[in-house]
Amino acid sequence: MNKANASSEHNSQEIPYDVLESAAEWFAELRDGEADKTVLMSWQNWINQSPVHRKAWEFIANVGQEIHVFETTNTKQLASEVLDKQQKVSLNRRNVLFGIAVLGSVGVASLFVTSNKSSSLLTSLTADQSTRTGEVLSNVQGDGTRFWLNTQTGININQTQYGQQFELLKGELLIKTGSTKKQPIEVITSHGRIRPIGTEFAVRRYGEKTLLVVYDGSVEIAPSESYHSQIINAGEQVVFTSTTVDLVQAADPARRAWIDGILLAQNITLADLVSELSRYHKGYINLSPQLSNVVVAGTFPLDDTQLTLQMLADILPIKVNTALPFWTSIQPAT
Repeated sequence: MNKANASSEHNSQEIPYDVLESAAEWFAELRDGEADKTVLMSWQNWINQSPVHRKAWEFIANVGQEIHVFETTNTKQLASEVLDKQQKVSLNRRNVLFGIAVLGSVGVASLFVTSNKSSSLLTSLTADQSTRTGEVLSNVQGDGTRFWLNTQTGININQTQYGQQFELLKGELLIKTGSTKKQPIEVITSHGRIRPIGTEFAVRRYGEKTLLVVYDGSVEIAPSESYHSQIINAGEQVVFTSTTVDLVQAADPARRAWIDGILLAQNITLADLVSELSRYHKGYINLSPQLSNVVVAGTFPLDDTQLTLQMLADILPIKVNTALPFWTSIQPAT
């Protein structure tokens, strides 16, 4: 072990594991492109609470600097080999922390801070309602309006002069308005306002964009930095930012299946399927680039991602290996 890795091992062992996890969550929060002044202030307050917090942040941030190395194919292979070796070691606390240090030398520890596997720390602390990784929450209001929160989602619910307001902080929200609704509702994201007209629709935040899918009725969208609004009708979906609205497309019915705990694959690539499954999986899924364009069709459970991975292995020419609880590798079968 070189001096740098030895130093990383020593430093990580001095930091409680739960503090390392918190530092990793903060790193993910700051990297996902949605951090505003409130997030930055909360992060700085967390660092200032304790010298241990600062030390944990410095350790995780140093590991995160290696992300560009981790994203190369050769390094992914090296990472997989390291993880396979780690599987043979007893997973006590020292070994887990040592694993973070070792994997940091090839950038793999960045999986803790870049893949958003756990719910955003800030969202879970500040949101009126939030969901953890793999959790889907539903709620019915007195007037019959029902809403669902997808995995890793946080919302605030407020009463405004306009009516009831759902503020989507992170993730994905689906709303079905009730037939006896007496007051208007709206959904807001950092990119604008969404006002339904007796409808069923879903809203999802994608970093610097918001996706709206309308299943019933119609919805008016108003980007926050534009003087123009636009009506989106049933069977349509659109992506918009604070200044622009993309071309309207046909709504993808598969996007609604998550409220029933289903990942519906309609001839999509394995890369796209793994990307979606990763939102519900408690760990990192490493897909071999050779398999990215393999086409998949089928219905898979979201509440049991390990079962979904096994089902994929049964129907596709792939092999799935779980080297550690947080690391799953998908490689060609031969």
